[in-house]
Amino acid sequence: MLLKTKILLLLAGLFSGLLFVNLFILSVVISPIFGELETREANKNIGRVIDILESDIKAVDSFVYDWAAWDDTYFYVKDRNQAYEDANYMPEYSATQNHDLYYIWDLKGQPILNKALNEEGTAYVAFDGFPTEGLPETHPFLTLNSVSSKFSGLIQTRRGPMIIAARPIVGSSMKKPVNGILVMGRYLDNDLIKNITQRSRLELDIWSLTGESSLNIPKEAPRNLKMGDSENVFEQGGKTIFVYSSYSDILGNPGILLRVSMPRDIIVQGKSTIAIGIWLALLSGILIILALYFTLQRLIISPLSVITKDTVRFGKHEDFTHQLPLARKDELGLLAQSILNGIKERDQTEKTLIEKNKSLEEVKEELIRSKEIAESSKAFAEKANNAKSDFLSRMSHELRTPLNAILGFTQLLQMDSRNPLEGYQKDDLEQVSSAGKHLLDLVSEVLDLAKIESGKVNLKIETVNIIPIIDDVISVIEPLATENEVSLTCQEVLGGICLIKIDKLRFKQIILNLISNAIKYNRSKGSVVVSFEAQVNDKMRIGVKDTGYGIPDDMKGLIFQPFERFGNETVQGTGIGLTISKNLVEMMGGTIHFESMAGKGSFFYIDLAISKVPTEPLKVPKISEPVSTPLKRNEKRTILYVDDYLPNRSLVEAVIKGLSNTDLLSASNAIEGIELAQVKKTDLILMDIHMPGMDGIMAFKKLQTLEETKDVPVIALTADAKAELRSELLELGFKDCLTKPFNISDLLNAIESNYRLT
Repeated sequence: MLLKTKILLLLAGLFSGLLFVNLFILSVVISPIFGELETREANKNIGRVIDILESDIKAVDSFVYDWAAWDDTYFYVKDRNQAYEDANYMPEYSATQNHDLYYIWDLKGQPILNKALNEEGTAYVAFDGFPTEGLPETHPFLTLNSVSSKFSGLIQTRRGPMIIAARPIVGSSMKKPVNGILVMGRYLDNDLIKNITQRSRLELDIWSLTGESSLNIPKEAPRNLKMGDSENVFEQGGKTIFVYSSYSDILGNPGILLRVSMPRDIIVQGKSTIAIGIWLALLSGILIILALYFTLQRLIISPLSVITKDTVRFGKHEDFTHQLPLARKDELGLLAQSILNGIKERDQTEKTLIEKNKSLEEVKEELIRSKEIAESSKAFAEKANNAKSDFLSRMSHELRTPLNAILGFTQLLQMDSRNPLEGYQKDDLEQVSSAGKHLLDLVSEVLDLAKIESGKVNLKIETVNIIPIIDDVISVIEPLATENEVSLTCQEVLGGICLIKIDKLRFKQIILNLISNAIKYNRSKGSVVVSFEAQVNDKMRIGVKDTGYGIPDDMKGLIFQPFERFGNETVQGTGIGLTISKNLVEMMGGTIHFESMAGKGSFFYIDLAISKVPTEPLKVPKISEPVSTPLKRNEKRTILYVDDYLPNRSLVEAVIKGLSNTDLLSASNAIEGIELAQVKKTDLILMDIHMPGMDGIMAFKKLQTLEETKDVPVIALTADAKAELRSELLELGFKDCLTKPFNISDLLNAIESNYRLT
């Protein structure tokens, strides 16, 4: 018998006893515990599904509460106003809001309104789930006779189970007498079941316990479960567990049967634990090996010690075969032969490793060179991107400077009442003004896109009530809607407060772009609606819906690409407004999407994070009045304008010339302006920021150090449109900042607000 066989037989006997004891403990004591854990997890999961179902019931009840407390619904019960039905009950709206049923009864149980969506969701049909002749006096709905009373749950219909909620119709004041019952419903159909499955992250099946659906219930499913009870059924093969539970309808009758399917992960984990226990049992065999030490010492270790000593000497001799016990026929002889073969293989392996190591060094050097090339390319790309951004920024400044003179003189000519223009002259000036403003928009949008692409847009995210912002946008853009014969409306928000985490200025830019697009690409006599809708994921959806021409299906994938434009080609624009809006929304942590159908209009909407409504009332910051030096009435005032661009100086001179009791001093550079301010008594300074030599900021700081000029208010005029520059200038002490090209009325307002007669 071979030595290996003797050792294996001895160890096998000892290990067998140890393994038997461990297997008995694991199977009898440990395994049932995992079964109990599996049952608890199954019951917990079916409970989660029921909780989600009840949350959907509450959602329907929330809609019913809003509509029942609506004055239009209250008065409709009295006067059966057809306009109310036409305006508020539309299949498209019902499908969007997941409302499948609207039902209204008077206090005697007689039906007033009966509208149910058909299965396609395209039209209303009469709902036959309630008696058409009216509700019996004992029906639970007729007990809803107080403001706080409500009724919700499941009912059975021919199409299957339906979630419904009922509330008394009381009007918005909540103090009027109840004059009817409003019921809304939603079918518990495949779409809703799929939605519940996604929210619970569980595999879910639901069957009605009545009607044809009950025929599809699996044979192994329990039939007599009470509401709230559950029962586990194991799949053949033991890989899946099914947990069943029932949910009654509003009358306490059998409603639906729910089933959650779960993989038996806990049992699998239990088996894994048992396997670990077996391995621990194997490790305990070490103790047995120690007991066999002396036996192994005589049979194996001593001969191996001799071989080891001889092997150490092998490195000093060329011929290894004379020292190893190659003549032995047992395991030791095989071991000796293996050692000899191993030494030869080691020598060959070392040679191979040396060659491969050399190849690896070459590969390493090549990788280092590739890395250096990649880093150099990256640095070049970043440098090129920064150069492009700097170029566009400088070009924006250089374009805005002459545009200020062009648009300014155009305004002066239009405003000159002493020299009225002919009709064709007014039209020509309007064309010049429109073209100039269009060029200004192009410059601003291209600069914004460049900033976004280079990552130089810094957002100031804060909690803001967006309602005043949207109201401001609507007031600004309303003339455009009137000009295009488009009605512009905004959905009202309860309390007039909607707090969102945004950058205030950039959000206004986004909304302005969406609404202006909706107006410009609309039909004559069309409409634009701004809406608000809270989402389940703590997001607020702000939407802009129009009745325009819509977007063709083959163009929808390009709508957010820069310089892509569709629809009315006569509308001015760059095609990058939506690109900028999308990037800004995503930088604020939101998303922007759209829905559109050719010929029927578009719906653009953005989802942004809702901020929690503060427990204390919102504090409106007190705006301090600009500090100015008062002057006695009819006393002459002197304004100093410093700008290196002659046309802009000429423009301001023409504007100031129309002001009474006002003299204007002009300087073409900062040094000349400082000298004039010291020599002449100046009441107000208009300071250009970007000038050769000493710029406007350096000049302002110098003025602050001079006794003659330190108290003179200074207004900044700059062609740099960066929002952060305005904040920086105001922090330095400038009284105001106007961006070129500025509106003449804005300039006059800035002058008067910082220079007032006593």
